[in-house]
Amino acid sequence: MPSRLTCSLCAAILAATLLAFPAPPALASDDTPAAEVGRLAPELRVQDLINAPDGMTAENLNWESLRGKVVILEFWATWCGPCIAAIPHLNELTEQFADEDVVFLAVTDERRDVVERFLERRPIHGIVAMNTERNMLRDYGVRYIPYTVVVDRYGRIADITSPRLLTAERIQRYMSGWRATPIATPAAVDAGAKAQTQELEAPQSVSPGLDPYTPNQARPVFQVIFRESPTKGGGMSASGGHDLAIIGASRRALLERLFSTGPGQLDLSELGEDDEKRYDLIVRHTPQSHQSNISEILQNIVLEHVGAEVTREQRTIPAYTLTLDPAGHKLGEPDAENDFAGTSYRHSGENITMTGVTMDALASAVGRWIDSPIENNTDIVGRFEISLDIERGYSPEELAKAFREQFGLRLEAKTVRREVLIVRPVPKHAAAD
Repeated sequence: MPSRLTCSLCAAILAATLLAFPAPPALASDDTPAAEVGRLAPELRVQDLINAPDGMTAENLNWESLRGKVVILEFWATWCGPCIAAIPHLNELTEQFADEDVVFLAVTDERRDVVERFLERRPIHGIVAMNTERNMLRDYGVRYIPYTVVVDRYGRIADITSPRLLTAERIQRYMSGWRATPIATPAAVDAGAKAQTQELEAPQSVSPGLDPYTPNQARPVFQVIFRESPTKGGGMSASGGHDLAIIGASRRALLERLFSTGPGQLDLSELGEDDEKRYDLIVRHTPQSHQSNISEILQNIVLEHVGAEVTREQRTIPAYTLTLDPAGHKLGEPDAENDFAGTSYRHSGENITMTGVTMDALASAVGRWIDSPIENNTDIVGRFEISLDIERGYSPEELAKAFREQFGLRLEAKTVRREVLIVRPVPKHAAAD
């Protein structure tokens, strides 16, 4: 699978330095033609299956045997947090279309024993396919995960999208023969082909640094696209090589990412909170572009758009220490055989589920939930699966109580001195100048 830092739909609670992108493995290079909407889907070349119906084997699984069915190919991995977060949604769709001609096929390049251990904790209701030879990843142009490819009844690609955009209504449209309109390339236009267009409500897919609304996909030396997003609800992000795509981010989330601020270190009170607007930020550049101050450029672009300026000052802010209860913790044993290094977080009703979480990651996540830094002083080693039951809108005191009762962990209040980024509206006279 692609590099673990290239997962899309990355949890907003994980802080990351803006442009520190390691290059992903060369599964599909820019020179490798990826699968495209409207073309026949590449072969299904899997080496093993889990949850397959009677009579279906890795050897006889092909597009001829699936003719007449809509197939949802979901490329994923056990270590990919966003992939794990999408499992409940995909399971619901699998159950909803269980009696229809729809097949859900989750494709991973991991070993069967690794996948089976994971499925004991996180069942997948569809068919799970192991592509350990990794040729499907190359054939389908998979550069980030989760990555969703929809194939119609005739074996042609109907859509390339993401789990978050896959809905029951959309699947019904695929079953009726609907296909996402491919964006015409300049070469096709020059050849006299008629460019088909459609009004896009949201990106059909989010590829690192690619703008899904722009026909010209020739790689730019340096490109920045910043706009208000049509995407509603939760956002997504993807990164790889020298590229970045942040889709549907709130203003606070975008500023936290751009300025790499920690919990409690971003003050928007003078600017005013704005939870309605969402933004897309797409960055694409080559190593030869010599943009050493890209982070500063992006900060200035966003600040100018929202009409703000920033200052920094040292403040005493609320903080907490995460410690072990004298009676011991109630986390159970860490998963010593855990082969995945990713961490996922999911809110569902009055439950928060954390998978593959270390105590440092837990402290970081909780700190962002309550917007206060938390120091991990538990000395607990290993990765755990944690399920926290707590009502939405919880206060730090309620969270501390839940941690003590359910996990045997204590959140002890204190204060710390930190540099705080203060975002203020630009004075009107300064804006006029």
